[in-house]
Amino acid sequence: MGYTHYYEIIDENADLKVVEIGRDIAEVIRRCEIPIGDGNGTPDSAPQITKKAAIFNGLKPNDYERFCYPPDFELNKRCGLRAGFEFSKTARRPYDIVVCVALLVLKHHLGEGVRISSDGRLNELGWRKAIALHDYIFKDRDGETLAAELTKQ
Repeated sequence: MGYTHYYEIIDENADLKVVEIGRDIAEVIRRCEIPIGDGNGTPDSAPQITKKAAIFNGLKPNDYERFCYPPDFELNKRCGLRAGFEFSKTARRPYDIVVCVALLVLKHHLGEGVRISSDGRLNELGWRKAIALHDYIFKDRDGETLAAELTKQ
């Protein structure tokens, strides 16, 4: 067990808006001062943001588990998991704030098409900072409203 954030795409046939979401996640990474790398947290690596996916982790030794969007629907099905389910354990490492903002980005673009939840609570400092960073970067959005459905897993 560890401190974890979760999301689930409700309809795997929906427009996943990967390019738009990837663009926003790249902007978050560019604007924050937290070292972010590839999905393995390899030193001197870069986040993997393409037209097909957005994958990142903190850089070692501050890595834990990667954040990946979109989920691998087929792999999840083969493993007996819900097709659109994905999670990222951050253990509250520094990149946790980037994962939280990424979840708010998903909610902005996908609305009711995604459920987000977390081991954290909205009144905790980590989520408060993530909402503030989100609203600082995306001045036309309201992170508080986007996070309103956040539930304890």
